[in-house]
Amino acid sequence: MDTKQASNDFSEHFVARFENFEQCYSQTLQVFNLENIHDLRVSIKRLRALLSLIELASEKRVDCSQCFILLGPIFKNAGYIRECQVNIFLLKQFDNKVSMFFRDYLIKKQTKAAKKLTNETKEFDIELLKKNYQRSEQFLTDSSVKEINKVALKSVKKRAAKIKQLKVESGGNLGIHRIRKHIKYIIEILELIVGISDNKQLKQLNKKAKLCANKIGEWHDYQVLLASFNRFLSVKEINNKASRSIIKDIETKSEGLMESINYHLDLMLDASKL
Repeated sequence: MDTKQASNDFSEHFVARFENFEQCYSQTLQVFNLENIHDLRVSIKRLRALLSLIELASEKRVDCSQCFILLGPIFKNAGYIRECQVNIFLLKQFDNKVSMFFRDYLIKKQTKAAKKLTNETKEFDIELLKKNYQRSEQFLTDSSVKEINKVALKSVKKRAAKIKQLKVESGGNLGIHRIRKHIKYIIEILELIVGISDNKQLKQLNKKAKLCANKIGEWHDYQVLLASFNRFLSVKEINNKASRSIIKDIETKSEGLMESINYHLDLMLDASKL
């Protein structure tokens, strides 16, 4: 593939990601359901990863901070809604009086979070975001595709090394949370690179990274549920057999996922030896 074609493919990828964000944002404005909120947050994560790559490739000559600032409040407040939605969904597995009280508590929190997101959307200037994004994307047209590829691969290797370090040094939940963020970044950058190349090794790494991210995502949802439930118990001053039973069940499910997470992490790290 010639350089001009590769440059066009890079630009098309960036444009497509923003169009996806616009679509997800529009759908979310219509209804704050679980799928729409999830898709909106995923689209923002993708934009952030690509903008971070542009900053790296341009050695900060391209400043994407305005885009990050504009996206921040939308992402944050959509996250509060998603937390409640996922918790309510997972709570269906636990059927007792305490879980019913907790569900009512979550519904009230979700209503408040929805009001905050609604207020943020009223202030959100999507045209300003688009203008800043297009200015950042222009760097791809004017820059060497080889250099961008080089920087992209370097950033993937750096993140993979950080994941390996966290896996060894950071035991417990905090380490997994950090690892999850790095994997999400790696996936988006690989989506960009794999889209214009036929590198089988990179495609394999992308596949393994996605499998690992899915497993950590399952674990993460239960961790969020556990943290929310403990906050609820603290606020309501509840400590009984029913509440302890729910905590034990959540912890058991989380622990059951750890073996699978470590297995997929090892496979991904092995594939990252580019």
